[in-house]
Amino acid sequence: MKGESILKLVKDIRGDIVGDPELLQKYNLTQDDFFMTWFLIQGRHEYSNMMDQVGVELVEEGNLSNFIPVLDENILTGLDLCIWILRGDLRDAFPLDHVASVYDFKLWRLSTINLEEILLTPQDLELFCPEGKSNNSHLDWIFSQGSGQFSKESLLDNINSHLLSQVELRKLIDSGERLGVLSDFIDTSKLEGYQNIVISELPEIDKGVNVLGYSHNELGIGEDARTVFSSCSLNEESFLFPLRLPGNPVFSQNFNHLKSSPSLPGRINIFTLPMVDFVQQSLVYGGSFLKGRYNIVFAPWEFNSWPESKSFCFNAADEIWTSSDYTTEAYLPFISKDKVQKMRLPVTVDEDCTGDRKRFGLPRGAFLFLYMFDFNSSLKRKNPEVLIKAFLAEFKDDLNCGLVLKFLNFSNDNPDFIKVKNLIDSANNIYCVNETLSSSEVFELIKSVNCYVSPHRAEGFGRTLAESMLLKVPVIATPYSGNCEFCLPETFIPLEYNLQKVEPGEYPLIDDSCNEVFWADVIQSDLQEKMKYVVSTDVKNMVNLAYKNIKENFSIEACSKIISTRLEFIRENLL
Repeated sequence: MKGESILKLVKDIRGDIVGDPELLQKYNLTQDDFFMTWFLIQGRHEYSNMMDQVGVELVEEGNLSNFIPVLDENILTGLDLCIWILRGDLRDAFPLDHVASVYDFKLWRLSTINLEEILLTPQDLELFCPEGKSNNSHLDWIFSQGSGQFSKESLLDNINSHLLSQVELRKLIDSGERLGVLSDFIDTSKLEGYQNIVISELPEIDKGVNVLGYSHNELGIGEDARTVFSSCSLNEESFLFPLRLPGNPVFSQNFNHLKSSPSLPGRINIFTLPMVDFVQQSLVYGGSFLKGRYNIVFAPWEFNSWPESKSFCFNAADEIWTSSDYTTEAYLPFISKDKVQKMRLPVTVDEDCTGDRKRFGLPRGAFLFLYMFDFNSSLKRKNPEVLIKAFLAEFKDDLNCGLVLKFLNFSNDNPDFIKVKNLIDSANNIYCVNETLSSSEVFELIKSVNCYVSPHRAEGFGRTLAESMLLKVPVIATPYSGNCEFCLPETFIPLEYNLQKVEPGEYPLIDDSCNEVFWADVIQSDLQEKMKYVVSTDVKNMVNLAYKNIKENFSIEACSKIISTRLEFIRENLL
């Protein structure tokens, strides 16, 4: 929007009628333009702690392009320009005097997307966008809360969950140095009420280790953080720093007993996060998150290839840890061999759990199969459909056998849920557990069944398989992807499969920049045969070998030795 038009609009609008839809139509305004005008009329007062008088005067002069020699209107919006001019710190950090600076500033805007908006009251937001709520994910989230009030902390976590969905992002970051500079500049502590945790500027304990992850959420990746922290704590001075899950920032009360650190005093950071989440969290917390520390990312990935378009994710990390050769090979085209280390994810369960079927409403005498999955995850990757079809084909009328499906995050209008529901509606020996369970309750459920089945197409690690083995429950599984690290031929019942190519868009992050990506499509007839086999065969020897393998090689103690050895090498050679 041109400067003279801004001035005309400013003169025409009074603060008491800001947001009038007729004015939007009259001046043919975009939402960015309208928000820019809000800044000039009202926002400068609410936003005064981040504005300076020089910037206000520059905007009031009217011709923004005079101050931006390199201007591409396809990159920067009216809102971008207004925020840049109103803030002296942005003008200093991003002079916009060359193309790279313009892109750097745009990246900053993407990484802090909507941070300015959260300083508005809900009423201001409603005025700002009376008709465009469906086009603004953060507004959808706000209005879905019902009360009209929202937590700045929750909103910031939510909007950052969309950060890497921006197409522009993969065009903007082309080096670790650039990401580091931008991370240093992003300082969310300026947002009153959000930054409750004070991150020390520099580490205080040379031999300290900070473990960062979703440790206070009931997730497999949360269990990664908890078990890695437990392993580190045996031999290292360790500090647990819980991160808030994008889109679901509320911590589970089940983990209130965990002692977490308000800062990052250790000199080494271990992030137990997917690579994309690592970048998101780094941008949320800012440069002090990484500065002065050796940053390790224990990063799961489900496929044999990593997208080149997301290769920048590795640049901000000093070292990547993987849990399998499978994942290592996926990362290696984009990272040097000395920068990636295969480690082991610890596995722990309550071995004393009794497996009470009554707790879950399960039949006492039947042979029960179990599979667990999440409708928020990729159902196609987890592939419960083939298990349901195989079970129904073999055991539909046999009440001596049952299939237990443990799932989360379903809704009656979810197409995947409808598909599953239609498959199981006619069966009276398929049992659904659709509640959120604590870790100890999950162990009770696993222990209560006779066999765990995982016909997955691809897995990053396969924690539930390893937990089943540690609870001495037989496992039938696809012998493909990350679970092969502990699914040895003598420890489980493997399924036959055909490799299928994964097409771009068929799974999050899989795009045209990936080398050929494959996953395993389990053969239903073989699954039926393996289920019949485990019902009729004594597999105690296999179960004991599986238990022994997990207990000896993936325990907290065993993994602690491996982790400590690597950390000591880092201290002696890389710090």
